[in-house]
Amino acid sequence: MKRGVWLPLFVFGAAFLLLVFGAKAQAWTEFRSGDSATVSSGETVDSSLWVGAKNVDIAGTVNGDVFCGAQTVNISGTVKGDVICGAQTINVSGNVEGSVRLGAQTVNLTGSVGRNATVGAQTITTDSKSRVGGDASFGASNTHLNGQVGRDLAVGGSMVDLNGVVGRDVKGGADKITLAGSAKVGGGVEYTSKNKIAIADGASVAGKVIQHAPKQKSGTFASLLIFHGVVALVAALFLLVTALIVTALLPQFVHKVSNQAMNRVWWVLLTGFVASIMVPILFVLLLMTVIGIPLAILMIFSWLLIAFSSGLFTAYYVGRKVWRTQTNPLLRVLAGGPILLILFLIPYLGFFVMLVAFWLGAGMVLLELKDRYHRPKYQLK
Repeated sequence: MKRGVWLPLFVFGAAFLLLVFGAKAQAWTEFRSGDSATVSSGETVDSSLWVGAKNVDIAGTVNGDVFCGAQTVNISGTVKGDVICGAQTINVSGNVEGSVRLGAQTVNLTGSVGRNATVGAQTITTDSKSRVGGDASFGASNTHLNGQVGRDLAVGGSMVDLNGVVGRDVKGGADKITLAGSAKVGGGVEYTSKNKIAIADGASVAGKVIQHAPKQKSGTFASLLIFHGVVALVAALFLLVTALIVTALLPQFVHKVSNQAMNRVWWVLLTGFVASIMVPILFVLLLMTVIGIPLAILMIFSWLLIAFSSGLFTAYYVGRKVWRTQTNPLLRVLAGGPILLILFLIPYLGFFVMLVAFWLGAGMVLLELKDRYHRPKYQLK
């Protein structure tokens, strides 16, 4: 993939920092992008590393933090600072001396994390040789913990299987929690579940095991149905009215933005996903510089505008795909909007549909802005 596509997502915020700090910032920040971005074995990056690529492979040493967005991330080397990454699959088999904050579909931890680990994924698996020196916060549908957590473990999801060592307390909530024969908990276990925890022979818990029953939802089914119906109606009116007004005023612009996803929808989705991770990080970094606060405010307002308009462009794109023979842009919005709203109301699936709609719309807008951007000329006559 072209370098120019990744740079708007991973470099624009860092460019702000370069402007703030000047040439000295180049000494502690390095950027890499492309189809594959690699820190080869024996290579040392003596700064923080920002990476945007399809595949990221860090086999060498990074003496700073690592920020990355990719399809697949492999960290088999050494990272002296923190790792903050979003990807489809993340494998950490090396040594991270700081903390990790990971978001992915699948996360595999077979190496070591010096401080804390915060992970959100569909499946989290830690190997028996893995180690988290501080606290671990895991949220996943399926969590398999076979390694060691130095202090506290907070875990939530559908199924939690603990077969490792936790230095202090375990707190969590899941449908099914199992302590296998090799599990050792240095403190207590406090959990929320309808089902009693399964503790196998050989497992040990030094403290108390306390179960909390899930709170019952208040209100009758009819009242909940009416409430959600009103919310759905308000959301429908807001989305459709906003979409119709913007499309009526700027039909060519809305149509051109949707062109971004017609032939490369997966690339657009990845762009929106990566931006949703990187923008908050860059916002916090700019706030920390103090003098970068005005730029941080400008960036977050721009991002909020993109976020609020993402549903409009996604609705138009969906209408364009399902009603291919229709050329009226307003009718395309009227076709796509209700489809999205119906999907939003489906339990569990609706949340993921909203995320995809947000990533898709934001990705279309960002790529369109990139195509419209022209490098300024500083040679004035």
